[in-house]
Amino acid sequence: MTNRRNQLLLKLFKNTTGEAEDKLLQLSIERILSDQLDYYKKFYSNEGPGVIVFRPDFPEKEQMQYITVNKLINILEAAKEAEQNCEIINKAISIAESIDGEKEGLFIIEDEKDTQLFRINPERMIGSMI
Repeated sequence: MTNRRNQLLLKLFKNTTGEAEDKLLQLSIERILSDQLDYYKKFYSNEGPGVIVFRPDFPEKEQMQYITVNKLINILEAAKEAEQNCEIINKAISIAESIDGEKEGLFIIEDEKDTQLFRINPERMIGSMI
């Protein structure tokens, strides 16, 4: 995310608290992900079904990655062996295999606090955290 966008978001959140802040944050995330749909479509057409993963706490060159369904399946198997929670990976595989990548996108945002899965469909004017 650009420095300018970060500054604008900080100004936007400056005067909000509690539930209003949470709602505003959720809407902002969905809007930003909607802006990223062109990237998702390119990855989808070049590499097949998958998910774009954003990791804002990682070094800049590692913050965004497209992970195909095959790679997700490998990650799922490794997570099961390590007895880790696999719920989001399972959902991501299921959705990635079923969506039309030309019309909507699938995103995971993972930071030190939480991991969230988003399905963005601009035709339905929705973005939803799953």
